[in-house]
Amino acid sequence: MNAPQLLLTRLSSSLSLLLFSLLLLSPDATIAAKIPTSIHPILARAERCLECRSLIFGYSLFGFGYTPLEAASRDNLIEVVQILLEKGAQIESSRALHYAAYYGHKEVLDMLLTKRPELVNSVDKNGRTPLHWTISNGHTDLTFHLVDKWKANLHAEDNDNYTPIHFARIKALWKLVNELEEHDIYHRST
Repeated sequence: MNAPQLLLTRLSSSLSLLLFSLLLLSPDATIAAKIPTSIHPILARAERCLECRSLIFGYSLFGFGYTPLEAASRDNLIEVVQILLEKGAQIESSRALHYAAYYGHKEVLDMLLTKRPELVNSVDKNGRTPLHWTISNGHTDLTFHLVDKWKANLHAEDNDNYTPIHFARIKALWKLVNELEEHDIYHRST
């Protein structure tokens, strides 16, 4: 195991990883003051490590399994997502977007889609789009936001041939089913 791998495996939680990312990307005394002092020596060494800096920008980090951008998207850390994107973090896969959709984080979803609008209908390993996940978790407002603003596909089928509307039926979200079907009929006729 090389030095960056060893260093990163010592950062044991996603919060530590996000703080690590922030410190590398935006060294600021106010951020540093909020970090537990036990982490400071690790961060001090990491800050000098160019290899560690390069790992922040879009690669899964060894045992953590997700990038800082994906972790921040999952946890709705809007400011962290914004800093990471401003500093050049790449949206290499759709996982950050799927996390934001799954948990109903509209602002994060918009930030990611503003950078990569072509990912609106991207699929995960199960063939599900962000729209599948918003519906599956009952995020009705976000569902219509994805359809109206970002033109998410209501008819995208996952690996089991289920569309987002099927998910709404499975979840017995009848009002949503009716609204989505009316919305779809209206937009097909215009």
